[in-house]
Amino acid sequence: LFLQELVRHLQRIDALRRHGRFVTIPPGSIDLAMPPDVRVALRERTSDLDAASRALLTMGAMLGDPFELATLRSVANAAAAELATALEQWTRSSLVTCDGTRAYFVHPLIRQGLLAEVAPPRRMQVNADIAQALGAMAEDDDRCIEIAHHLIAAGSTADPEQVVTRCMRAAELASARHA
Repeated sequence: LFLQELVRHLQRIDALRRHGRFVTIPPGSIDLAMPPDVRVALRERTSDLDAASRALLTMGAMLGDPFELATLRSVANAAAAELATALEQWTRSSLVTCDGTRAYFVHPLIRQGLLAEVAPPRRMQVNADIAQALGAMAEDDDRCIEIAHHLIAAGSTADPEQVVTRCMRAAELASARHA
């Protein structure tokens, strides 16, 4: 029933595209708006954070769930003490849990609420910045796939050649893993 309603909704908003035998959905078509009362409740949950801590947590949300603290520190160009202070605030506010190397959002809505506060053009630029910062780090297969993900999310702000190159490599890696 859910899938039927989702397809009907996508038809109503003219978001389905036929490509040969396949039907695709343009990026952002199924980004459903969070109800205002949920946004307010989530904003209240993060209202105790100072601006720097909130910005770091938002960057963490853009990295994913979970996100590696070392990656966040590198991407955000944050000092170790700054990240440690922020992590204390996040855990004290019950926004994330941490295993020492990764932070996990305690609920997916917290991450979604943080992401909803970032305007789409800004989100695209930050994803491009994240991809660039990740590219400067030691690269392994997972990092390659992560870079491709952020380049796609960067949309028109990313270098098209870089997107194709990274996505082709990520596709090869994913194919090899599932072969």
